Amino acid sequence: MIVIFVTLIITILMQHHTLRQIRQSARFFSYYSKQLKALADHRKIVSRRTELLMMSVGYDPNRIADGDLSQHVPTSEEMKTILEEHYKLDSESKQVDARLDIELEMFDDGEFDGYGTSIK
Repeated sequence: MIVIFVTLIITILMQHHTLRQIRQSARFFSYYSKQLKALADHRKIVSRRTELLMMSVGYDPNRIADGDLSQHVPTSEEMKTILEEHYKLDSESKQVDARLDIELEMFDDGEFDGYGTSIK
């Protein structure tokens, strides 16, 4: 009778430990996926900024892709549009960083350390 009781307690404790590890790993992978999404968003922003830089010096990225290296001087209206889009991309980049900081605070609120292991 006691052997069965001890076996049940050990099984319950092992299941509790396993479920706790699964929750911790799910939390870690959730944060990791959000990091990857933020990285992809930053990559898109950097790519668009590169195109804007090329446009500001007179090159069209679409024409360069076709092999046409001709250059035209952008008008003041085009430069104003380029600068507005640059500032918009800058604010988007800050929003992505802020969103990632919030996720980091939620992830690292004392329940887990930076590697997803329990510190309690």
